[in-house]
Amino acid sequence: MYKKLYSLEFIISLLFLIISLSAIQIAMTSYDIGTARRMGTGYFPIVIAGIIALISVLIIIEVLMAKVTKTAEIDWRAFSVILLSIALFSLATLFLGMVVGFFVLVSISALAQKGYEIQAIILSSIGISIFSWLVFSVGLELALPLFRWGL
Repeated sequence: MYKKLYSLEFIISLLFLIISLSAIQIAMTSYDIGTARRMGTGYFPIVIAGIIALISVLIIIEVLMAKVTKTAEIDWRAFSVILLSIALFSLATLFLGMVVGFFVLVSISALAQKGYEIQAIILSSIGISIFSWLVFSVGLELALPLFRWGL
């Protein structure tokens, strides 16, 4: 039983459940929910968080009902590289702009994978940076600085 509670699937599902329930609580107290016909600003976050909470509960039940298997090991190198890429994305976006931020995010997070090819990382970073510019600046017309130097 204790091995089930320490399994990676159980812990991650429990974290998703806590985060989604927190999101539901924040959306219900801070935003107008509206109706299904006339949705308010809190309607969509509540629906998405509810779906995530339901899936998390189903996974938790599945883990508790399953037979004990070998617990998964966490790849700490990949975990650290992903966290570093998110932190550097926020700094690069703040100081250098959105396009550079996405380039940094994709290129550094790709290093978490073993056996990466530098050419594929550069092409992916350029492609996602262009795609993010098209979505956020052109499509949604958000006033995000594409390139900047300093604050």
